[in-house]
Amino acid sequence: MRAMRAAVLFAACGLLAACEKERQVPAADEAPIPGSIADKVSRAVAAGPEWIAALATVDQWPLDDTAQFVVVRAASGSWTCFPDQPGTPRVDPLCADDQFFRWLTAWRDHARTPQVNGMAVAYTLKGFQVASATDPMKARPDSGKAWVELPPAVLIAMPDAAAYRGIAVKRPAAGPWVLWSGTPWAVMVVPMAEVTIPVAPTSSKK
Repeated sequence: MRAMRAAVLFAACGLLAACEKERQVPAADEAPIPGSIADKVSRAVAAGPEWIAALATVDQWPLDDTAQFVVVRAASGSWTCFPDQPGTPRVDPLCADDQFFRWLTAWRDHARTPQVNGMAVAYTLKGFQVASATDPMKARPDSGKAWVELPPAVLIAMPDAAAYRGIAVKRPAAGPWVLWSGTPWAVMVVPMAEVTIPVAPTSSKK
């Protein structure tokens, strides 16, 4: 079990190291028009490092959970990036590998369990918001409660919850923790400093 936990943490460190090498990305010469395809692509790929952004498919998360994801930019890579998660107060893009895309689809569809068969990885380098730190299916915070802010991070979902043993289940002062521990939707959050990636400035969600 220790070996499994060590492997997960080692993989997370490798993903963070790949991002650290990309801090000196030059800014774009011209910001795209807000709401345009270029704007959506720019916001989406800002969630991940450059090596993902170049070949990632960009999908629009539909407002209706019964609708399909809308392809904004088709690409040949195995990653999919989203410009925003609808329903949250601020823009929170995300880039997911093929396993985490399956996890997201099942989560959006309120399935009983995630549909993953291997380590699933996502980047949220602009931060992310969830309605609850304990209930993965809550769509809105309880009355009077604030949205839970996740820092810029790598998210890792494992098919076997035993991989999370020994990792904090509440957010510590520093280091990783397991969000939604004790549920089938448990995800390890590995915080990191925000990577500088060109993204169109936005003052409100579109």
